Amino acid sequence: MTTTNIFFAKVTNFQNEFLGAKVNAYVAVNSNGQFGYLPNENKPYCPIGGKKTLESVKSILIFK
Repeated sequence: MTTTNIFFAKVTNFQNEFLGAKVNAYVAVNSNGQFGYLPNENKPYCPIGGKKTLESVKSILIFK
């Protein structure tokens, strides 16, 4: 297994389903350009909690 770097990219005007509004959000991206997903999810993980939340779950993200 090869190690890749994980970056946090800011997405502007993201339509948040929970809040029903467009917000700024963060997603995890690895050095291969793949987005981080929670297990069994079909959309990249984009938490309301921002970078701190991504940092706390990055070990369980699946990049695809």
